[in-house]
Amino acid sequence: MAQKFAAHDSKNLITAFYDSVDSPVPAGATCIEITDEQWKMLLDGESRGKRMAINDSGVPVLLDPPPPTVEQIVMSNTAMRDRLLERASVALAPLQTAIMLNDATDSEARQARAWIAYTRAVKGIDLTRHEPTWPEQPEIAGERNASTRR
Repeated sequence: MAQKFAAHDSKNLITAFYDSVDSPVPAGATCIEITDEQWKMLLDGESRGKRMAINDSGVPVLLDPPPPTVEQIVMSNTAMRDRLLERASVALAPLQTAIMLNDATDSEARQARAWIAYTRAVKGIDLTRHEPTWPEQPEIAGERNASTRR
């Protein structure tokens, strides 16, 4: 059975795995020997979103991922906002057309006002907040429980 190795960087984060038979450690790589059980534990943890690292004692460990940066939060929230506004635009278009043609029912006019209020609320969300509370979508004619979809 081959010996497994875990290569790590200067921050002690594991960057690669090697084994003495199939994939020998390249020259200059900083590695520690690991057991098959440790290797499996590390891969299982990584598949669940953990980071693989070496602790100060030279033992492989799993770490929680770092929190998202403000830039990542803004990017994610901007994408969500844009999806919600696109859905609102699609729902609002036929209602606005009926209103412009002076052909809207009272129900359609109420729905249009609800979608406009929703659009304003979505635009007012602080995109820098981690996991903001998005406003609830108005009901779309013919749908039940048209809650915010992610």
